[in-house]
Amino acid sequence: MAITLTNAESHGERPNQPVFMHRATVLFDTAYPTGGETLGLSSILPDGANVIFVAAEHQAGYDFVYDYANDKLKAIDMATDAEVTNATNLSAVTAVIFVIAY
Repeated sequence: MAITLTNAESHGERPNQPVFMHRATVLFDTAYPTGGETLGLSSILPDGANVIFVAAEHQAGYDFVYDYANDKLKAIDMATDAEVTNATNLSAVTAVIFVIAY
């Protein structure tokens, strides 16, 4: 299964060193995979951009952590402070992320 990533806003570009700021929504599907959903940030960033920061706001009792090495967004159950179990239906959850890249 996969998530849907929608780029909501993009701001900023400096001539000597471009910095890109994006706000995007993340729509989860019906089967969360252990280890997180592949985010696919390259789909909303310019070619060759390097991600330096990702923040996600918590929603519906879940917190979200970005795995920089694997480009995955992990869902954490705030009640247990543990990653959501494999195949959990998160289709009713929409998270907003903020990405900074250069």
